[in-house]
Amino acid sequence: MRTSDLIRQAGVTRKTLRLYEEKALIDPPRSVDNGYREYDREAVERIHTIRLLQAIGFSLAEIRTMIGGAKIDWAHTLELQEKLLARRQAELSNTLAHLRRTLSRLRAGSAADDEAVIGLIGASPLSDEELGTMRDNVSRYYNDKAKEVLANHPATPDEIQAGTNAWTAIIAEVDGMIRDGKDPGSPQGQAIVKRMDALIAAFTLGNPDVETGLNKMYADRPNWPTEAQSPYSVAVWEYVGRMREAAKGDK
Repeated sequence: MRTSDLIRQAGVTRKTLRLYEEKALIDPPRSVDNGYREYDREAVERIHTIRLLQAIGFSLAEIRTMIGGAKIDWAHTLELQEKLLARRQAELSNTLAHLRRTLSRLRAGSAADDEAVIGLIGASPLSDEELGTMRDNVSRYYNDKAKEVLANHPATPDEIQAGTNAWTAIIAEVDGMIRDGKDPGSPQGQAIVKRMDALIAAFTLGNPDVETGLNKMYADRPNWPTEAQSPYSVAVWEYVGRMREAAKGDK
């Protein structure tokens, strides 16, 4: 089967097919006569499997490990994904509840306390007890000058909501880049870095004390208690780090 036939039967683009080959997800033999790639029906089925695993949230690296050995245990695979999605659903519910509590206090005229600060950074999917732990951590990282700036932060409830939505969109977009095997240094990745920097600037207001506190907090991430971990997955966190390294290299 030629490349054009495979593309038509598998329903992928030539670019996607080459990406799968670059990531060693498929390895077609070449014709001894002309050196062209040769595919069979098994390649079509393999591509369908890859696309299904991508659709339910697995990265290309994870997929390569999953399909590299024995036949996939679909029941076990889907059970794992079900647990992950259920956890994400619970986290989103907690995030929404946290956001509503913060907005309610702000609308009632309360000053932006440490809980509001957490919401500005990116709403954390935590319970009341967990939020208490995070508040303690926030107090530990920011000095009195930074706390004063944050307590009088000019962000409106609508701006807080917009910021939260923007961070959620960024995390989802980075997740998609990871699943698609995209280069962190790509134009898309560097555009995301600029959006993140703009959100951070809106939070810190360019104040050096706030910037120092924020940097201290994220630098100390390995020591955060489990219940106070960032809503970023480890994969997203590491990928964003590579995006920022690529951005530094372009300067």
